[in-house]
Amino acid sequence: MMLGDNTPDRSLSKALGEYRSRLVTKWISQFGLSVCGGPFEGMRLLPESAWGDGDLLSKLVGAYEAELHGVVHGLAVQGYKRIVNIGCAEGYYAVGLALTLPRSRVIAFDTCEAAQNLCRNAAALNEVGGRVEVYGNCITEALASILAGPEKTFVLSDCEGAETYLLDPRKTPALLDCDLLIECHDFACPKTTDLLRRWFDRTHSSRIIFETGRDLALFPLTAFWSSLDRAVAFCEFRPCRMHWLLLVRNP
Repeated sequence: MMLGDNTPDRSLSKALGEYRSRLVTKWISQFGLSVCGGPFEGMRLLPESAWGDGDLLSKLVGAYEAELHGVVHGLAVQGYKRIVNIGCAEGYYAVGLALTLPRSRVIAFDTCEAAQNLCRNAAALNEVGGRVEVYGNCITEALASILAGPEKTFVLSDCEGAETYLLDPRKTPALLDCDLLIECHDFACPKTTDLLRRWFDRTHSSRIIFETGRDLALFPLTAFWSSLDRAVAFCEFRPCRMHWLLLVRNP
């Protein structure tokens, strides 16, 4: 494998997947299916996943996308009435934000029918089903319809490379009135981040949040696991060093 080649080694990926599956079973037997840290501490998760293994272990530990924890903690004081989650998968953020923002309505999208059902089930499990609406493929017309009206809105996007199609304010001008947190897939669509920043440059301040390592001391429940177990538990198996773009509407 050449340096910079992000094609996974299939045999290694399979072995790590099986290894992590055993760790998930070990964790659940010890601590159950509630998130043990981070901004969604106490949220109950389902054991099933629709995408990969759903990063279930890092979510249960409370380490999942720890780079965003500060942003998520700050949402509660912003007065958002509407949360739009594009690419909700099993509902980790859709349900977590419904719990964090009890006065907000959450509208979640995912192209996968299994993910949609899991998101609904997770919302019901956490008793927020009445405020979490789950839909299929997000198209610009549907997004424009949902964003109509004056409600203060936060958009969270993880749409696997479709950012520049779905989040183009020339197609959906109402996006210019929202705050957004976008996982950028520049490795799949080069210059995605630059294009998004340019589109929102006049109306928003922007900040890039880069993927970082994990401070294992912040997750004491894994202290008695081996170094290998902890490394696998915290790994999110990304194809390269990822980043997010935070866009906040100027006053």
